Amino acid sequence: EPIPHDLLARIMAFYRCDAVLFSHITDYHPYPPMRIGWRLKLVSALNGDLLWSADEIFDASEKPVATSARLYYQAHQWGSSANGHSRSILDSPSRFSAYAIASIVQTYGKK
Repeated sequence: EPIPHDLLARIMAFYRCDAVLFSHITDYHPYPPMRIGWRLKLVSALNGDLLWSADEIFDASEKPVATSARLYYQAHQWGSSANGHSRSILDSPSRFSAYAIASIVQTYGKK
């Protein structure tokens, strides 16, 4: 959707940021096998230029995605709420979403 012409300038002035990340969930299935799609755009707050974008769907029914999510969980267990079993990330929409966002940022943030 179009944004107000002065929005980025107001955000930059108020938050003193260099860029703004716009996010949109494009696909969501919160029950196993989980699936979430993200469309992200990082935009320069100074001039509105697109710095990077990503449009990805993470489907836990795909073995490489499930394996990657489990490895992410093992490396980033969530304190006292972690039960130590990496399959639990495939049953938790919030944990699976965190994995998906981290994967996108790790992949696209390096470009």
